[in-house]
Amino acid sequence: MKQKKELFSIYFPFTVIFLIAVSIVVYSFSIKNFFKNQVSYSAENNVEIISKEIDFMFLVGQNRINLISNLTSDMMNSRELVNDKVFSNTFTNESFFSSIEYIRWDGQKRIPDTDLYYDVSSLEYFKDGMKGNSGIWVDFNPETSKTALINFYSPIYYSNQVAGILTGCYEAETKIKPLLNVNFYGYKTINMLVDEKFRIIAATEDDIPSGLDLKELTDDDFAINLILNAKKNNNKSYKLYSDVAKGFCCVKKLTDSSCYVVHLIPLTSINGAIKDLNLKTYTLIGAIILFIIIYIILSTRQAYSKQKRAEISYLNVIEALSHDYQDVYVINAKTSEIQIYNVAHDFGKKLSAMVSEVSYEQAIKLYYSKDVEASDRKLFEPVNTVEKVSKVLSKEKEYSFIYRVSRNGRILFFQAYLSKPKEGNNFVIAFKNIDNIIASENRALLQNQIISSISKVYLTLHLVDLVNDTVKEFTTVSEVKAYVNAEVNASMQMTAVMTNVSVPEDLERLLEFTNLETIADRMKDKVYISMEFRSLFKGWIRANFIRVESDSSGRATKVIFTTQVIDDEKRKEQRLISIANTDELTHLLNRHAYEVQLKMLAEKGVKEDFAYISCDINGLKSINDNIGHDAGDELIRSAAGCATNAFGTLGKIYRTGGDEFQIILNGDADTIAEACQNFETMQKEWKGKLIDKLSISYGLVRYAENLNYTLKEIIQLADKRMYKAKSKYYVENNLDRRK
Repeated sequence: MKQKKELFSIYFPFTVIFLIAVSIVVYSFSIKNFFKNQVSYSAENNVEIISKEIDFMFLVGQNRINLISNLTSDMMNSRELVNDKVFSNTFTNESFFSSIEYIRWDGQKRIPDTDLYYDVSSLEYFKDGMKGNSGIWVDFNPETSKTALINFYSPIYYSNQVAGILTGCYEAETKIKPLLNVNFYGYKTINMLVDEKFRIIAATEDDIPSGLDLKELTDDDFAINLILNAKKNNNKSYKLYSDVAKGFCCVKKLTDSSCYVVHLIPLTSINGAIKDLNLKTYTLIGAIILFIIIYIILSTRQAYSKQKRAEISYLNVIEALSHDYQDVYVINAKTSEIQIYNVAHDFGKKLSAMVSEVSYEQAIKLYYSKDVEASDRKLFEPVNTVEKVSKVLSKEKEYSFIYRVSRNGRILFFQAYLSKPKEGNNFVIAFKNIDNIIASENRALLQNQIISSISKVYLTLHLVDLVNDTVKEFTTVSEVKAYVNAEVNASMQMTAVMTNVSVPEDLERLLEFTNLETIADRMKDKVYISMEFRSLFKGWIRANFIRVESDSSGRATKVIFTTQVIDDEKRKEQRLISIANTDELTHLLNRHAYEVQLKMLAEKGVKEDFAYISCDINGLKSINDNIGHDAGDELIRSAAGCATNAFGTLGKIYRTGGDEFQIILNGDADTIAEACQNFETMQKEWKGKLIDKLSISYGLVRYAENLNYTLKEIIQLADKRMYKAKSKYYVENNLDRRK
């Protein structure tokens, strides 16, 4: 089997080279057929793209001239357009045409920039336009341009009869030629737009003038083939072999006009693309062959040195381990044979005595079953057989674990270490006593774990010695560190930091809370105190003082000062408050919010410009009973909208019942009167989807007119006035209030 693998590794590269050579020969024969199909596809696809873009441009031009002619027809007050010169300039500036021209019903057309006219009544496009038709015509010999002009014409009407036509035009060189610029794999193509008589409107070649008959440019066979393929209108490419050009040609008629797109891929461009593809292919093949040659050379050298490297590799590992580990062994993964390289403790001595009699599996099992603490024996399970060791080391380069051994009534810590050299079938296992290291490291580890855990919870953490007025930093952020000055005492540092991180509105409270001169007294008999404030860079922050040490009187002497971000918590809290105080249907404040506001006003009193409005929707019960609750909900939402638009800037609006609204606002008499007028106007003009009428009765009371009234009496008076207005509404409309 091994011999077969070696033969395969030797002959495989040569087989690959042979297959590549065969592939090159096949490729050379097939590339031309491939490109024939590719050229056909490219020609047909390019013609389709060009045709769609020109079709779209023609459609836009026709739609725009139709729109302008319709606007012109609406403005005409006689059969002739007054001041057509100003009209033409006005619409030209607002369209994508280079010019717009007006032709009178008698065929007279103004000569640009003059007051003279010339007769175009004999031209086909004028006759067609006077019949009420719109269309496109090409002016191959324009007086105002060196290239052909694409003209879009549309009739103008006065008193239901054609009163003339409008034409909008643009240069084919400017608008059409950019759409013809497509290529074949970066190589040149020849593209033209021709009319139904195969006169050239625009071409990609600068030396092909517009207006030239295609028959004059090429031999008869080219023009005949082109005309035949155009009439078929099948958008299929065909080979072209003429004295003028060789290659592939494709022609397509435009959808909404009698023009054709002619697309030619010259043979020189096709050959150039094939040459580029061949160059890239042969470069890739050359790189593959070079890679294979390098691979053969390296594989051959590797085959000679593999065994040598395997021997050196694990010896280097052993040499390195011998400096740090007391006992080092090399295990043969195939035979489980153990080689001893270093022995320093009891396990090494026991294992050495058993090497000639037992395998690795037996020796390791005997060791951990007798010397290792029972609860740690499971740590040896992943490595208690050679197969398991191989599996572990196939995933990781190294594997180690710490376990405990019982010695003379003492528990000692040991470390096992396993490693596999890069080459060969051996692996190394080593052991060392790390009890002294564990003892010293545990204390530092415990302290670091505590600080690390706290740091994850808090944004900043500092230990403050209140007696010596010093501070020790455990963790902080850059925004705070920028204002810390280790040369000043803790009190001054605290004041500087808080002044620069707090929003102005919370600064006074925060400085009082973080005053280190009073913190000892404030924390007497307290474990911690906290407050919340808004920071300039992290949103809402909670600051905490936690007592660490205190004197005999219970006054704090050392405290931990921490901060933590509670912005998300605050947002959730504010959202819950908003939900609890918001009416679900109208999104106004609800009864709960209304009662809280009344309680606050009762405690603090109201100002002289205070006003109160009590509102009630008229006829809501009838709407719910006869049309449905969807209509009733529409009425309630609309009433809320009217109230918000009228009074929203003056105060707060509450929905306190099904059809009941209360408005608490502040404003002078004129402002409130104007808002009430707007409120009534909005009701009269309102139209809904399910109902078409909205009526709200309301009662207004201004405190300035009733200074001797209590808040309760103001509300009662507003309700009384509202009910009076409601009774009046039902009487005037001859309605039963109970319905």
